[in-house]
Amino acid sequence: MKVTLSQTSRPLQYIAANDSTQIEVGANQDNPSKRTFRPMELILAGLASCSAIDIENILRKQRINFNNLRISATGTRADSTPAVFTKINLFIEIEGDVPEEKLKRAIQLTKDKYCSVSHMLREHVEITYSSKIKPYTT
Repeated sequence: MKVTLSQTSRPLQYIAANDSTQIEVGANQDNPSKRTFRPMELILAGLASCSAIDIENILRKQRINFNNLRISATGTRADSTPAVFTKINLFIEIEGDVPEEKLKRAIQLTKDKYCSVSHMLREHVEITYSSKIKPYTT
């Protein structure tokens, strides 16, 4: 796995690229209208996407029908420097005929066994999970 970060012509703005895609990252201090991901937001995105992939895989293997899986990651940072995350909450919303106990089990497996990002962070960050199941909309 490899990511390359390259500076752009704008101060504190970079392009992070892998073999197939790229995203803009930076500090956005000089141009708030040019919105990019900040580095700590990428940590939240990494945890949320890792969890989503695992939850989806677990539920699909159980042949549970759903759509619109959405995870909102909210982080609380320390007041001191470095301003590391002290707490992260993942709020998982899923639409479909998902038994609550199956979703809870998928979240538990993601947290305890499968999500590599969660495993990296959990020694230093309190990670909590909450969820909501919505019925299919027509």
